[in-house]
Amino acid sequence: MLVIRSRQLSVLEQDCRRQIAQSVLAELRGSTPHAVAGLSPVEIDDRLNTAVSRSVLQQLDARDDIEAFIRVSLIVGPHFDEYPPFKKTLASHDSQSRIPALFSLASAEDWNNASQFDIVSRYRKMPGRVDVSLTPLQACHAEAYCRHALHPDVWRLGRMKPMIAADDVLQKIRGLESNATTGFAIVDREGRLLGAIFAGTEEAAIAISYWVARPAWGQGIASQALTQLQAARSNEKLMLTIDPGNAPSVKVATHCGFQQTGSLTFVA
Repeated sequence: MLVIRSRQLSVLEQDCRRQIAQSVLAELRGSTPHAVAGLSPVEIDDRLNTAVSRSVLQQLDARDDIEAFIRVSLIVGPHFDEYPPFKKTLASHDSQSRIPALFSLASAEDWNNASQFDIVSRYRKMPGRVDVSLTPLQACHAEAYCRHALHPDVWRLGRMKPMIAADDVLQKIRGLESNATTGFAIVDREGRLLGAIFAGTEEAAIAISYWVARPAWGQGIASQALTQLQAARSNEKLMLTIDPGNAPSVKVATHCGFQQTGSLTFVA
């Protein structure tokens, strides 16, 4: 008689779930490359392991449900199921109904909010500070821009259109002037690009937007870049648009003297 101990079954189950996770990853690399292309191998392994372990916590047994859960973990974020409305939906249904219920009840805005919640919940203030300066954004910055801006935490939190090739960035840089927008590279003392900040002319104010490379978060870079841009545009009204759930950016805005004038707008 073949006897398989419960511990052996657990190992087999984990191996099966990891195989499913690898299959989902391969599928996303072909169909939705921007969802994972900006992640390092270490980050991908961490997200796959998190997705597998959380699929067990959610007691998902059907292959379709496991695939869907892992796919959402990679597209929306590894802790999407901790977003309060999603957590409530998942908890109020049995394991066989959780994934269908989630897809049935969640709106497009819910998915965006869940992604933002996931990113902000993983944000950590880092020790130390990196000094940066602004320099005009040029073609020589395209490769580093593409590499950093493609990280899903960056383009999702900034609600930017992901650009998967340096040529896409070059096209954006070349189109800035025609869009009445000035772009600056945020660089460290060695000239390495750590982000970008933009000033676009609108009727009421200069619209400011920026992003910072994911490994450089929490080191005061956004505040420095925004302060330097304020100094350069000291005689003009500046405006930021920030989602309420983006607590780090709200903190940067208030630190730099911006006042909230609407649910999403901050003006200085």
